[in-house]
Amino acid sequence: MSMRVASLVLCGAAVLAGKSSSAAMPSIGFHPMLPGSYQVNLRTNVNALLPKVGANSDGSMRYYAWADDRLKGGSSNGRPRRDVYFANSQMVASPLRYLEIPPDVRLDGQPGRDGDAVDLQLAASGAKVYVAWVDRFSDGSTELFLRGSQASGQPGSWSNLLYLGSCRRVRGVDMLADVSGVYITWTTDLRDGTGVIRCARFQWNRWTLLAEAISWLRVSDGSKRVYTPKIAKSSTHLYLTYGVGDWGKEDIYFRSFVLGRGVWWSPPQRLDSGDALGATQSHSPVLAAAGDNICAVWVDDREGSPAIYATTSADFGATWSPAQRISTGGALSARDPKVVFSGNRFYAVWSEYQSGWQIFHRRAIPTSSAANWDSSSQRLDSGTVGATKPSIAAAGDNVMVCWEDGRHSLPTIYGNYTNDGGNTWQSSDAPIGTQYPGYRADRSPEVVVRVDRVDVVFLRFRYGTPDVFTAGWSAP
Repeated sequence: MSMRVASLVLCGAAVLAGKSSSAAMPSIGFHPMLPGSYQVNLRTNVNALLPKVGANSDGSMRYYAWADDRLKGGSSNGRPRRDVYFANSQMVASPLRYLEIPPDVRLDGQPGRDGDAVDLQLAASGAKVYVAWVDRFSDGSTELFLRGSQASGQPGSWSNLLYLGSCRRVRGVDMLADVSGVYITWTTDLRDGTGVIRCARFQWNRWTLLAEAISWLRVSDGSKRVYTPKIAKSSTHLYLTYGVGDWGKEDIYFRSFVLGRGVWWSPPQRLDSGDALGATQSHSPVLAAAGDNICAVWVDDREGSPAIYATTSADFGATWSPAQRISTGGALSARDPKVVFSGNRFYAVWSEYQSGWQIFHRRAIPTSSAANWDSSSQRLDSGTVGATKPSIAAAGDNVMVCWEDGRHSLPTIYGNYTNDGGNTWQSSDAPIGTQYPGYRADRSPEVVVRVDRVDVVFLRFRYGTPDVFTAGWSAP
C-alpha cells in the first residue's frame, strides 16, 4: 500500500511563538519546537481516544496506539464500540526530513465479542513493541489483552491475541519493556471487596510471547482495596508502588522483586510516612528508577488540600527518605504528578493551582543515602489559566514537558524543554503542533524522547470529533 507522507519539515528555519529557530541553542540537544503536525489515524469523523506514543532506541521509528469507534454499529447488539489500532512512522533521510506513515493496523477483534476499549498502554524497546488494553463488554465485565511485535509493528508481525484475564473490573494497567520482554501489572476488584494486583513478564520464543508469572499480591482485609499500580525496573530489580485503602483513606506502598532470583515480593513498605495510617488520602503514585536509586511521587492531602509529595531510596528500596512536599507551599491544590529518571537525575512535574492551574517542575540528584531536591519548584508554563495533564519524557540531559493549556478559546498543547539537565529551561513556553493556538481543541498529550528526537501525540477535535495527531522534530 502507498505511504501517506506528511510534509512536516524537521530542519531549517522556523518561527514559533515570536521566536526564531536561530535563537541561541547548544550544539547538541533539541531542535526548537515546530508548529507542524499530521494525522495518525486513517479515518476521519471517528471518536478517537487514549492516544499513546513510543519509539525505538534512537528515535528513528515512532509507534502510536489508540482506540476509535470507526466500526459504529458493528457490534452484536448495535452499540458503538472502540477498537484498538496501531501505526508507526519512520524518519527518512533526504534533504528535507519527512515522516512516512503506513496505514494503521487493528489489533483487537474477537469473533462474537463486542468489547469497548477503556484502557490502553504502549511500551517499546528497540524494534519490539507491545500494546495492552482493557475491553469492557455489554454485561459490565472487563478483560485484559496483550499483543506484541518484534518488527516495529509492521503488518503481519504481531503475535496472537493474548488473553490475560477477566474479572468484574480490571483496571490500572501499567507496562514497561526492555530487551528481555515486557512487564505488565494491573488490578482486579473481587466480590468480597478486596483487590488483587497481578504482575507478569512476557518473553519471546521465536514469534510467540510466553508468560512468566512473577507473582500476585492480595490485600486480604475485606474493608480495603488496591489502586493504581505503577512499575519501574533496574537491571536487577522490578519495583512496584500502589495505593491501599478505602476512598479518602488511601496510603501508598512499595514492594520489590529480585529478577532472576526472586520467588516472592519483598514485604510491603508504606511510603507516605509522617501521618497516621489511613488518616488522610494519598493517591496517584508514580515511580521512576535506575540501578539502586528509586523515586516515588504522589498526591497527598495531609495539609488539608492536595499537594505533591515524594520520597527516594538509594538502596533498591530497602530504606526510604521521609516523605516531603515538593510542590509549592500555599498552593490551593495539586494533581497529575509524573516522574522520570535520566542523566543521573529525577525530574518530577505536576499541575498546581495558584491563580489558576499551572505546570511546575522539580529536580532531584541521587546521593549515596537519598536524593537532594532543588531548593524550590520551577514554573514551566507562561499562560494565565488552565495548564493541566502534563506529560514528561527525557533522554540524557534532554527533557521535554508538554501539557494541555487553556489560555486560548479552545485547549492547545503547549510545551517547554531543557537540554542541559534542567539547569535552564526556555524563558517562555510554546504551542506544539499548530500555528493557530486555540483554533481547534487539542487535548490529552503524550510525549516520547529518544536521544535528540521528540514526538508528541494528542487528540485534535475537528468536525466535532477527535482524531489522533502528532508533532515531531529532531536536532538538525
